[in-house]
Amino acid sequence: MKKIINRLTAKNILMLVISFVCMFFLTTASPFYEFNRSVDANTMYTVGKGLLHGLLPYKDLFDNRGPLIYLIHSANAIFSYNSFTFIYVIESLLLFLDIAYINRILSMKLSARTAMFCSFLFIPLAFTSRIFYYGDLPEEYAMTFVLILLYSCIQYNWFDMPRRYYIVNGCFVAILFWIKYSLVIPWVIFFIYVGLACLFTKRFKKLFVIILDALIGFLSVTLPIIILYWATGALKFLFNDYFYLNLTTLPCAKRIVRIHAI
Repeated sequence: MKKIINRLTAKNILMLVISFVCMFFLTTASPFYEFNRSVDANTMYTVGKGLLHGLLPYKDLFDNRGPLIYLIHSANAIFSYNSFTFIYVIESLLLFLDIAYINRILSMKLSARTAMFCSFLFIPLAFTSRIFYYGDLPEEYAMTFVLILLYSCIQYNWFDMPRRYYIVNGCFVAILFWIKYSLVIPWVIFFIYVGLACLFTKRFKKLFVIILDALIGFLSVTLPIIILYWATGALKFLFNDYFYLNLTTLPCAKRIVRIHAI
């Protein structure tokens, strides 16, 4: 708690306030909007609400996203059943982390004032494009996690990186894997690079420790999900719908849609 209080500097408070103010207008999950027009957000919210009524994604309700995104929206329903307020808070905190880590990265080469100014330029660059659209996207989580990964790679050499960073990045991989698994590609590249570096420099013990730490982080998120679906007899539905259908049926369906559009 003391460490958190010490980090509540004027700069961090300013970034936090700006994040909440900007997201108040940028995302339709915000209380500013009477109605959330995002089809994806409403679909995720519907499936998330189903969890509160004993309906499991894939077994009882179908959508092609990962189970963790529905758990997040289920938490939103507990917080506020008829709005997306909790999602708005999450998006605001994610934006705060985006700005904070961009500021940390830029501060390594730029003055404090210039780094802060350039950090805020991230907001119009990232959130006024069609990619962001209405908000409440899996990519928002990935964007924040990638910035933290980038900062840790710049701050430390791979062999000097504290063990907690590998555990945290293992958690990041698991979170994204169970939200939208295609988003884990940056970490695949990162861990392949670190693994090859360990092999070429004959740091075999270091490699073992890195794998162990990454697994601890990954399994801390993954095991509860697997246990939940195994205990409810829904594990086969999870693997069939989230993995098999996403890898086979849905890509074909998207190609058909493109052909008809042409």
